Amino acid sequence: MSRFRAVGKVAVDRRLFSHKALKLPEYPVDTTYLVAHYTAPALAAGFSDREQTLRRCAKLLEEGKIDELGLLLQPFRGAALVKDKPPTTDLLDAFSGRHLDRIRKRLNRLPRQIAKASAKRAAVVIPLCTMASDGSPHVIFTLRSSEMRFHRGEVCFPGGMVENIDNCIEDTCLREMEEEVGVRAAQVNVLGVLRCDWSNVASITGVAVTPVVGHIADFNADLLRINASEVESLFTVPLSLLVEDKYWIRPKNATPVFTAGPHVIWGLTAYILDICVREVLLIDQPLKEISTPEPESHFV
Repeated sequence: MSRFRAVGKVAVDRRLFSHKALKLPEYPVDTTYLVAHYTAPALAAGFSDREQTLRRCAKLLEEGKIDELGLLLQPFRGAALVKDKPPTTDLLDAFSGRHLDRIRKRLNRLPRQIAKASAKRAAVVIPLCTMASDGSPHVIFTLRSSEMRFHRGEVCFPGGMVENIDNCIEDTCLREMEEEVGVRAAQVNVLGVLRCDWSNVASITGVAVTPVVGHIADFNADLLRINASEVESLFTVPLSLLVEDKYWIRPKNATPVFTAGPHVIWGLTAYILDICVREVLLIDQPLKEISTPEPESHFV
């Protein structure tokens, strides 16, 4: 085959290959998505592999080895990329053993945030729970006492300031939870730390706050001992409501607001809750024909 005919064949095959590539399903992976879902070492390894693959592709194209080029690029087609998305969980399977394992892995894979050193540090626990009455998945909230000096009457997660007696941030959360609502540390399955944008957290509270995710099995609010000096009441919201976008208000330049529970959830609590629901719990949207239960409130 003459050099002219060989080059012409490569050009034609390349146009055909490009035409087919345009029809592949697009997957919206951009830098923002990658940074939000993968660690720096994983990103570095991925970009290094991509550069090596591009060099190999260029060499195969130059040599006219279109069939080999197609085989090399096969794993990068849209169907393969979709598999890299974090797995979601059906609402009926929420807080099962498999889902809790996914949550733990998801928390470990979230990118670490760089935070400035702070003399004041606090921690809150996001208490996921499985109701003893019917096995349904809920999230626990407290309403702060009106006698409190700060944030009185606001909806929040159990938590407080880190003290010298705490060996780690998880100890702070478990200690505060037992002090506020009487849930013992042994009852809480600690799943991991929720890594937020600390600059946003600091702008909301003025204090470095670390959220820790935990799960309580067979939860019964009637058996708890509420510390009335700190907590006015305790209530739970079904996960089936928390995953519904229609109950959320998400302004661009302010913290989100959740409106479906017995109390409006806003501020830092809503900010942390929103990240946890969308980035960690990853629940499939419920089907429209399935009725959504009303919020179950507990006042002790």
